[in-house]
Amino acid sequence: MSERNLLVGFGRHNVTPDFPVHISGYGDDEVRMSEGVRDQMYISCIAVTEGDTTILLYTADMLSLSDWAAEQIRELVTPAT
Repeated sequence: MSERNLLVGFGRHNVTPDFPVHISGYGDDEVRMSEGVRDQMYISCIAVTEGDTTILLYTADMLSLSDWAAEQIRELVTPAT
């Protein structure tokens, strides 16, 4: 049986904004802005590598992710992997 190396890494980053942001979930007709921070927001990631294959799985403490933000993440992650 050949030897296999599995590498695993974890990361967590605080992404809590320090400015008012639009709060989702109140319907399309009502716009609400945040008035402070009750809970910190994080993006967490696990990376699993075996040989030439790496898989990244991330979670974000937010209701949705805009197309713009998703593209920014792709642009940062792709060169690093």
